[in-house]
Amino acid sequence: MEALLNALTFVLTACWVIYNARIIWRLYLAANTPSDERIKVRCQRCGTTYDVSREEYGRLQMVKETKVTKGVQTPIGGGSVGVPTSQAKRYLCPTCGTKEWADTVELERYATEAQGKARPIFRQVVICAVGLSAISLVVALLGKLLGVS
Repeated sequence: MEALLNALTFVLTACWVIYNARIIWRLYLAANTPSDERIKVRCQRCGTTYDVSREEYGRLQMVKETKVTKGVQTPIGGGSVGVPTSQAKRYLCPTCGTKEWADTVELERYATEAQGKARPIFRQVVICAVGLSAISLVVALLGKLLGVS
């Protein structure tokens, strides 16, 4: 009987994880659909404001970032939250003709958009974890009812 409960636990857990992985993957793909939107940046050398594509903006590269600590207290540990106020990456400036550091113009708006896209993915991960706990609890209760240790 114990082997049957173990097999049931394995099957339910595997199905639950696969189901949630598919949902999380679809949410990820929906959040990262290619868009025509361009990001506004300002050259630190000459002050020219120009647009870069989302692909170019999202490419991994060195970033200069300035964070300002706001007076927001976190519930755990009581620390303050560092909010990025300036973020610069190197792009080819159309005016200077060289690769220069350029600040992101509307950084707060882009950060808010990214949080909005990540929220459903995080929510689904939490649902998956709660579901795994529920499966474990139900199988344990079923084992107690059937008299399996």
